[in-house]
Amino acid sequence: WLSVRDAPLLSLVRAWQSRSLSAQGAARQKALLAFDQKWAKAFAARASWRCARAVVAQTLLPHLHAGGWTGGRVVSVMLTRWPIRLLEQRLDEAAAQHPQSRTLADFRADKALADAEWAALEEARELVTCHARLAEIWPEKTTLLPWRIPNRRSIAAQNAEQPLVVFPASGLARKGAIEMRDAMRSLQLPLRVAGKSQLEGDGDFW
Repeated sequence: WLSVRDAPLLSLVRAWQSRSLSAQGAARQKALLAFDQKWAKAFAARASWRCARAVVAQTLLPHLHAGGWTGGRVVSVMLTRWPIRLLEQRLDEAAAQHPQSRTLADFRADKALADAEWAALEEARELVTCHARLAEIWPEKTTLLPWRIPNRRSIAAQNAEQPLVVFPASGLARKGAIEMRDAMRSLQLPLRVAGKSQLEGDGDFW
């Protein structure tokens, strides 16, 4: 039999509390991790004890692993970002290169959480991702999903004006905004920032 179990009240609480958080910063990151922990507990409580195989979002994985829920189950993980351990290594390197940034070193997760995530990823039966670099971490057990590329001719017909470079994130150094800004200096093209553009505390950043 099949059933769908969700947590609508928890979803509403998360949405309401998210609105009161700052756009970026350590407080927001801590709150998001706390939300993930609540989600993990809620879904673990709703899952049947007969569940022998689970497909788990990466954000929930370390909390489920720390609580013992993944033990004895075959787990597949949707890998959507760098593991915390590797992500923070990259952030440390970037912070050393760009000490003027206000966001590259503003937050680091607890070591226990990073270790729990790494251990859970090591133990997972399968990882699934559409990110080629992430697929290189555990290539022997990672399924790399192919990108669905839109028809270029139809896009060109819809956008017959001057070419445009789109930065698909907010204007944060940890999202690569500094590197994008440097690259754009050699291009004679307009840039569109998909998220909030001024989050580095510099009104003249771009």
